[in-house]
Amino acid sequence: MHAPDTWKLQPTPAIPMGPVAVLAIPAAEGNTSQAEVRITHYPNMKGMPADANIDRWLSQVAGADGKPVQKDQAKIETFEHEGVRITLLDVCGKLTAAPGMAGGVIENGRLIAAILEHDAGPHFVKITGVKDVMDSCAAQAVEFIKSSTVAKGG
Repeated sequence: MHAPDTWKLQPTPAIPMGPVAVLAIPAAEGNTSQAEVRITHYPNMKGMPADANIDRWLSQVAGADGKPVQKDQAKIETFEHEGVRITLLDVCGKLTAAPGMAGGVIENGRLIAAILEHDAGPHFVKITGVKDVMDSCAAQAVEFIKSSTVAKGG
């Protein structure tokens, strides 16, 4: 994966099953809120259906009615890139942190997330932030995800 130069690597929290990398995306012009990229790797989840993760992520996003967003309210696409099967999710709404994870509520948020399936087990990428910040970096976020490759030798 090739992150834009403006995205800054952050310390990773020392929590069980925590991220292998965290990056901060700077605030959009006129905004003080930055977005965050979290990359996790769970080799033991190899073969788990992508739908289970998509459903879990959607349960963390509420629509205007306060209910979890449904699949037909999100953009979901799956494709292959250099030996990696990528399922990409893009959805807006009220974001809440996953159970047991740090973070709070983002009232008017956007989530761009991906499941990167490959021989060494899946990596998961979650990019979250307020909608206007995410809107300003959405193309970069998708390009970042699409730049995924499998390292030679593992």
